[in-house]
Amino acid sequence: MVETIQSVDRKLCCSCNKDVTQGKRMKDREGKYWCLECGIADQLKKGGASGASMCPECDRPTAMLDLVKHGTRYICNECHHAISAIESRKMTGSAALKDPAKRIRLALAVLMLAASAALITSFYMGII
Repeated sequence: MVETIQSVDRKLCCSCNKDVTQGKRMKDREGKYWCLECGIADQLKKGGASGASMCPECDRPTAMLDLVKHGTRYICNECHHAISAIESRKMTGSAALKDPAKRIRLALAVLMLAASAALITSFYMGII
């Protein structure tokens, strides 16, 4: 019986050589991997006291520690809230029709609107 050993590309921090293959990591423009601790320390060293990084969504400088994970990216808090609000609005329309109570209220509102239109039309035509 022959066992096959799969090759796993290990991702090592370029500063401390910590294995970051399965953990949280950063990747710089040169393609080097950093563990979060070394990456943040390097950004603080490069960016001064603020440790500023650019939000990939709006290109505003944002402190590294203020970036929020949204999906697979880290973005600033303002962009995170804006995108989350847009995504929740997209889901609300279809989710509202799945709720039976909301469907009944919607049907009653449409029925009342149709009845009101019929009454107004009847009144203007002199039927009532």
